[in-house]
Amino acid sequence: MNINHKNINFNGESKLYIYIETCDEYEFGKEFLSPDNPENFFSKIKNYVKNILKSKDEDVAVLIVNGVLIGAISLGVFLNSSDQKVKQEVEENTKNNYIVAANYIKQNENEKNKENEIQKDISVIEENNKSPEILENIKTSVNKPNNPVINKPAPKPNNPVINKPVPTETTIQLKTGGTVITLNLEDYVIGVVAAEMPASFSSEALKAQAVAARTFALKKKSEGSILINSTAHQVYKTKAQMQSMWGGSYSTYYNKIKNAAYSTKGITMKYNGSYIDAFYHAISNTKTELPSYVWGNNKPYLKSVSSNWDSNVRGFKVSTNISYTTLSSKLGINVNSSTEFKVLSETISGRVENIKIGNKTYSGVKLRSLLGLRSADFEIKKNANNVTVTTKGYGHGVGMSQYGANEAAKEGYNYIKILKHYYSGINIS
Repeated sequence: MNINHKNINFNGESKLYIYIETCDEYEFGKEFLSPDNPENFFSKIKNYVKNILKSKDEDVAVLIVNGVLIGAISLGVFLNSSDQKVKQEVEENTKNNYIVAANYIKQNENEKNKENEIQKDISVIEENNKSPEILENIKTSVNKPNNPVINKPAPKPNNPVINKPVPTETTIQLKTGGTVITLNLEDYVIGVVAAEMPASFSSEALKAQAVAARTFALKKKSEGSILINSTAHQVYKTKAQMQSMWGGSYSTYYNKIKNAAYSTKGITMKYNGSYIDAFYHAISNTKTELPSYVWGNNKPYLKSVSSNWDSNVRGFKVSTNISYTTLSSKLGINVNSSTEFKVLSETISGRVENIKIGNKTYSGVKLRSLLGLRSADFEIKKNANNVTVTTKGYGHGVGMSQYGANEAAKEGYNYIKILKHYYSGINIS
């Protein structure tokens, strides 16, 4: 179980939030207050408050567990009273203040003004890189900005708030091994993140991947397409495949990826109200590519942006030797040590746009495909019996760089900031 806290300023007033992330459901089950277990849920909160927050001036903190707003707790009770009193207070607050990711705002004659205040507060949080998992909860909790304690559940009016999350029961169809199966969207997202990104990556990078995978899937679903379990769309792994891949680390890695998916549940990227094509690739050559060079058409949110983080990762620059015999076979022309290799043009990102080999011209993307190169950013050096091809980056280069995202996370970028860097002008909701 992970615990941390943040002070968030609303209209000049500082409010203390305590965030708790549990790795498994049982941590927050019916036995979480058991006095027989010194490592129970309650004891960990108490120790955190006593040891970490002992010098805090606030009397009240808002408790959020796995992104769900549970209610307000009195810090004074944790610091000064007996365990029994603390237990009673937590039980009472949990009973009276339990709010499940509130999706509605009270509708009345002042609703428009209140929504403006809410949006202003949310903007402040995003600008200061605060944790985005509680944005939907804050939309409810700031109905009365000057009141730090929430004492009753949110009402359920007729009109939903803007940016209502994707329903948890959303399903997708996936073609895998010649069979079309139906999967819960979030289970699918877990399987894609496990297949498409190393589980050892930072949690914020995994969250960014989860949002990209979810958006990609819903884009295809909105177009009436069946998703394909391959690099043509996204690769998906079952739990059995994850167990085979991770072995003894299965439980640790699965829970890490599950938390990344569930903490961003329902969150997607849109441009002008529509799901984006959330393309991504492994390693950039320090700049992302325009899709027109790869597929022939551009998207306003898929611009060429810097990704200098990638130059620090293993596999950024790779050299391989290819014999003239192999070149001749794959290119369908005679290639030898006297053949001329001339790059005619480069793309905006520095990848090869067109190259002339002998008397024949190839696009960089086509040559990459024919020779199985890691990237279209390549240099070719002729030798007596072969050529040495040195590539930078790995993949088509469009959209989010996965290794770049991980390096950005190491520098303190949260997943929203990562996504907004790689996808220009998008809305995350």
